[in-house]
Amino acid sequence: MQRDPNGPIWMGDTQPIPVHGLGPAPPPQAPRAANGGGRPGRRSRLVIMATLASVLVGALVAGLLWVRGGGSSGTPAAQDWAAAADELGVASELWRAQQGEAPKAQGVEDHWVTDSHLVRRMSGRVVAYDLATGAAAWEFPLPGREIDNCPSSQQQVRNRVALMRAGGDDDLECGSVTVLDIGTGKEVFTIELPQIERKDATVGDVPVMIGEFVLVGSPAGGHLINAETGKRVSVADEGQCREDGYAAIGDLVVARVSCRPGLGSDLALSGLRAYDVNLKETWSWKAPVEPSGDPLEIKNVLSAEPLVVELYRKSTDSLDVLRVDRATGDSVSLYTRPFVTREPAYYAPCDERGISHCEDARVVGGTLILTTTPEQVDPDDDSAYSGMTDTEYRSELVAIDLGTGKEVWRTGLVEGRALSLVATTDGSVAAYQSANANDIPGLLLAVDPATGALSPLLPIAEEAQDDEELVEHVRSRRFGGDHQQAVWTGQQLVVFAMIHRAETVGRLDMVVFGPSR
Repeated sequence: MQRDPNGPIWMGDTQPIPVHGLGPAPPPQAPRAANGGGRPGRRSRLVIMATLASVLVGALVAGLLWVRGGGSSGTPAAQDWAAAADELGVASELWRAQQGEAPKAQGVEDHWVTDSHLVRRMSGRVVAYDLATGAAAWEFPLPGREIDNCPSSQQQVRNRVALMRAGGDDDLECGSVTVLDIGTGKEVFTIELPQIERKDATVGDVPVMIGEFVLVGSPAGGHLINAETGKRVSVADEGQCREDGYAAIGDLVVARVSCRPGLGSDLALSGLRAYDVNLKETWSWKAPVEPSGDPLEIKNVLSAEPLVVELYRKSTDSLDVLRVDRATGDSVSLYTRPFVTREPAYYAPCDERGISHCEDARVVGGTLILTTTPEQVDPDDDSAYSGMTDTEYRSELVAIDLGTGKEVWRTGLVEGRALSLVATTDGSVAAYQSANANDIPGLLLAVDPATGALSPLLPIAEEAQDDEELVEHVRSRRFGGDHQQAVWTGQQLVVFAMIHRAETVGRLDMVVFGPSR
């Protein structure tokens, strides 16, 4: 296959209840006497005393249940959980699974959800779990190096996914690709990835799937693979420019074009190209330049339509998230931060896996939604509340208008609430209110991207906080990185570990919650 330098790549039932501000349930009321007034006799007095004792015991028990089941402080976060539990019922644990064998450290974040199964890539294997029962439907072995942190495609196409496999001279290099049918657990093919200019693909080069194709970037250029036959060709540009990273976003694949200074290099070509499912080029965009004239480095693509990118500015050593108008070349700065900072306003929207792994941000409804870096509150702080006994963290979601760069809403900092965005299978926006040690249980919330209004989806049973195995999962304040990962299927909330280690074999790896009624 040859690459045309002037053209595309060719190849042969519940209604939402408002969250925040619902108060605790009223205290139990003493029953009224069945007879009228008058002075009671001895037997009547005994009956009344027994009744009062019963009521007092009942009130005490109810009070204890309230304290345990909605937070001892009556904070807004606790009240919201109690209101949600009353309306929706609490979520039951459907099943759990312990960690299996693992090397020193193995990333296990890659996962896919089908109609009935959660499929996970783990150390030396891919396993499909029945979402309702946790039973393993199939297991596909991944023999090879003990440590394999090579990435997988984040999307699936017709039940097929692409898995990079460890290879080359060290644990950072990836030498082959396996295409796997996750509906059946059967291998479609495995092919070797030859070096391009004596360079291998690496653990940062996330493969993408679109239409009939698999695309893999590398520092020296791209690999294009037919997802049916396994036939592979190199993707190269003219001069010193290369397509070195790919992202599948909706029905487009976006390629990053990087040009290196040197003989025959045209730095003006640095930017992005977009292709449809047939790999026909649909648009291109040139990256803005530094004062020196060098193009800015494209770190991530958060959205393709509209185009939202994260750029690195060497001249200011900063990262800038821009909304770009491709037709005019104009852009709006949505968020800028120093490249190295210990006190960022928000979680970094994307990480270093590929060019579109942005778990801590959402672009939807004309807004960029970010999560504020949590504020630590200790029991002796001025912002602590009565009855608070343990340190907690508070964070909120903030939306920035893509057209103006101005803030349009905040969910608000709430006593007892730390929010984390949760991946969803339908593209909706959801966030998890973390359980915490001040007796506030976990609560999954739907987020209205237009207004920031929160409504409950799934209140986690308070018993989860009494289970030592579950505490780390239900108290997670952030999903991603070295923490836990979570996905909402519309019926189940799945929470699982992001890293397996040899010393954590047998510990709780995964828990699934679902409605109890």
